[in-house]
Amino acid sequence: MPSFHDITGQQRGIRILQSFLKKGETPPSLLFEGNAGVGKRRAAEIFAQTILCQSPSIPPCSEDPENPSDTPYLLEPCESCLSCRKMNGKNHPDFTVLEPDGNIIKIDQIREIQGKLVYRPVEGPKKIVLIDPADKMNGAAANALLKTLEEPPIYAVLILISALGSSLLPTLRSRCQKIIFQPLSFLHIVKTLMKEKGWTKTEAQRIAVTATGGLKEALSMTAEEAQEIDEQRHALISHHDLFETAAGFAGDNDLFESALTYLMTWFRDILVLKSLIKTRQDNPAFILFSWRHEEMEDWATEWTLSEICSFLGNIQTVRDAQTRNVHRQLSLETLLLQLRKRRTTRA
Repeated sequence: MPSFHDITGQQRGIRILQSFLKKGETPPSLLFEGNAGVGKRRAAEIFAQTILCQSPSIPPCSEDPENPSDTPYLLEPCESCLSCRKMNGKNHPDFTVLEPDGNIIKIDQIREIQGKLVYRPVEGPKKIVLIDPADKMNGAAANALLKTLEEPPIYAVLILISALGSSLLPTLRSRCQKIIFQPLSFLHIVKTLMKEKGWTKTEAQRIAVTATGGLKEALSMTAEEAQEIDEQRHALISHHDLFETAAGFAGDNDLFESALTYLMTWFRDILVLKSLIKTRQDNPAFILFSWRHEEMEDWATEWTLSEICSFLGNIQTVRDAQTRNVHRQLSLETLLLQLRKRRTTRA
């Protein structure tokens, strides 16, 4: 049974959605924005089901005493009415999910949705459209949707979901009520994996780092997969051929972003270790790559604080430049070349 209580770490966003539900006043357009795997899609579906439910209610609260919620009394779908059964069967006439046709959402898909919104709801109080991921709309589709957002039917609710909200047209963003989904903390993901999957702390930490903050991805990953991905990414900071490594991570945006995130996290840990060494502390609990603690100690000894901060700045510069369609492989080759040169100089 889907429940708002199942969406962990997003109390603020859930409170906002609950206020809409309890007041019976839902904005005509919402943008669910946040990292991949933090519960945006699930929250949108439960929200839509609650709106369409014929008998929504606040069920008795049965919380984990070790992790109490600050939103214990939540309006939830009843799961037994005809509307809920149709939602669970994915055949509710007043609920539509729009997803990419191939790699993009095209203008014809938006026009089809607009055609459906001409007609009033068949059964429920609202006609709800979920667009996921909204950042996959091409320019023509986004401009077409803008017309609907400017003058939506009174019975329409459009929910846009995006992990890259900043890539949406500013005019689209400005017409949506934003619901921000926060990144899940590293510790939260580790504890969840240890509890639900029975992983050791080291296995859970490796998976949590590999999944880059997405609980959904972390829960679906095996310890062996996480170890393999970790070894592949470790080539970024090892003596592996830099051109081959850069080519392997420049294939698409997701791979490239994972490389930048790995480098950023690695140097974040070095910075933490450097600070611990200066204060005569040495606690691997403070670093994310705890299973590479000894290797990272060597890095922290070799690099100065100014060098670490400078390289972190270079990584961020490359990340920011991607909005201008800078050549990914060349950018990564340049970063890795800087890294290799500094290590060679120190050796």
